[in-house]
Formats: sequence, structure tokens, C-alpha cells
Amino acid sequence: MAQGNTANPYYLKPGELDDSSLISLPIFMQRAFDPSKDKLRVEIDSDIQIGAVEIKDWDSDLRADVLIRDDGKHALVVDMASDIQIGAVEIKDWNSDTRVDVQTIGNYNAMLVRDADAFQRSTVNIYGDAQVSYDNETTVCSYTVPTGKTFKFTGVIVGGNADGEFSLEVGATRVALVRNSASSRTGTYKFWNEISVNSGGVVNVKAKNRSIVKNNTRQFEATINGHTIPSS
Repeated sequence: MAQGNTANPYYLKPGELDDSSLISLPIFMQRAFDPSKDKLRVEIDSDIQIGAVEIKDWDSDLRADVLIRDDGKHALVVDMASDIQIGAVEIKDWNSDTRVDVQTIGNYNAMLVRDADAFQRSTVNIYGDAQVSYDNETTVCSYTVPTGKTFKFTGVIVGGNADGEFSLEVGATRVALVRNSASSRTGTYKFWNEISVNSGGVVNVKAKNRSIVKNNTRQFEATINGHTIPSS
């Protein structure tokens, strides 16, 4: 469209205002690039990759979506339909190996990470017994932590056919002292917090014969409870 000096003159350069033969850019294109007027908006119809980080659209592979929250703000939601690996950090779906779960809490999704130790722990239940003479103390159960493992000592089961006093020891350190009685010959004891014992460490349960009948020998037993995990 030809533009004269009276038709939209301010969209032409100053030296061209009187030249009615010039053709100017369409008005909507000029305004699109004019920051004081309309803004230029770009809609992305395909996937975008920036370096090694890729965000794909919701419909193609269910990786990510941008939604408007209840408070009007925008949020990026990631749906882990398959395993995702970022460098050496691997996040796997809940059904395959129970590493991560995406759970709906209220109106939003939350990523829940399970205790990593739970996937590598091995249960330890070590039983031992011994004949213990009156007023003497004898080791009835012992456990040595294997190489490359850390032992989480959680408690014991102790018992015997007479009154006994049981010393729970990690190395040379007593960590607890428990007893049975005529009304409860077997007792189960759990620590409030598990005790970590490093590789090569030794856990002992010692029984002392406290029978009311002197000069006799009685049997006592104990079970060391806990689990091992790989040493960090």
C-alpha cells in the first residue's frame, strides 16, 4: 500500500515523509518490533534442547508440562514415565526398584525418595548359648562385622533357665545391661537408636549366672539382632 505524507507518516523515516511513492512495512510488523507497543510473542510447537538438558512437550513423551497452579503461578511438572538418568545419578520408577515415587499430595505431585539403605541391607540374627557356672560371666553370643560392611545393632533377645544378667558390648565398651527374672525368663530389648559398628568390629553378649541356687551351672542364650549395609 502506498503511503503519503498524511497516511501514517510516523511509521516512515524522517527523510521519507514527503515521498508518497514509498511503501512502508505493514503496520502489524512494525508494532511487533516496537517495545513501546505490542510485544512479540513466540509459540514453540516442537521440542527444545539446550546443551545436554532436554525438555520435551507433554503430548509427545510425557516428560514435562507447564501448568498454572491454584495461586496463578506457573509450575513445571515432570512425569517420569520411564527411567531418567542424569550423569551418574539415576532415578528409577517405583515399580522397578522402589527408588523414587511420584505421589499426589493435595493438588500437586511430590517426589518421594525411599531410604537407600533399605535396598542394600542384609538382616542379621546371630544366636548363641553357653553353660554358665554360678556367679561367673561367659560370652554366650558373638558377631564380627564382615569386611566392607557396617553393622546396625538394633537389639537382643536374651534368656536362660535361671536368673541372669546380660552385658551387651561393642568391642570393649558395654552399651547396655539387661536382666531376666523368674517371671520372665526371656526378654526382647530394642535400642532407641541403632548402634553403628564398623567393619571388623565385634559385638558380644555376656551372661552372668545370678541363680538363687548357689554352686550350680545353668544354660543361658542370646540372639544379636540388626542388619548390615555396605560401608560408605
